[in-house]
Amino acid sequence: MPRCARAAASYSGFTLLEVLLATAILATAAATVILIYVHSVKQAAASRDLNFAVNVAKNALEEGFAKAAKPKASGDLPERSTLRITYEETPAGEDLVADTLQAKVTSQDSADPVIDLTTRRAVYIQPSEEDEGGAAGE
Repeated sequence: MPRCARAAASYSGFTLLEVLLATAILATAAATVILIYVHSVKQAAASRDLNFAVNVAKNALEEGFAKAAKPKASGDLPERSTLRITYEETPAGEDLVADTLQAKVTSQDSADPVIDLTTRRAVYIQPSEEDEGGAAGE
């Protein structure tokens, strides 16, 4: 009996099956962590581009409100080579009392806009001389 007890004590450790199972679990966990990290880096880059695009579009609209922008302009953004901005101003017509300003930032990778901002600028309509004369004559 003492001989068997010594033999059992010398074989302590893990079996090959236990080592393979632990390695598979560790590899799966490591692959999941790496995938999550890669996804978060891509999301951070997309968020940074979206934030940049929103700021550029807002700046274009502010220039439009200040009447410092051309009525229609487009171009690539030097800071982000994959983004392109288009600014368009639609003047008030007979039916409208406001100019429509639109700034659109698109990605060269897809046709869908990254951001599309549209706003209106109120237009003062000066009465014509006929309107003033007609009102004064009555």
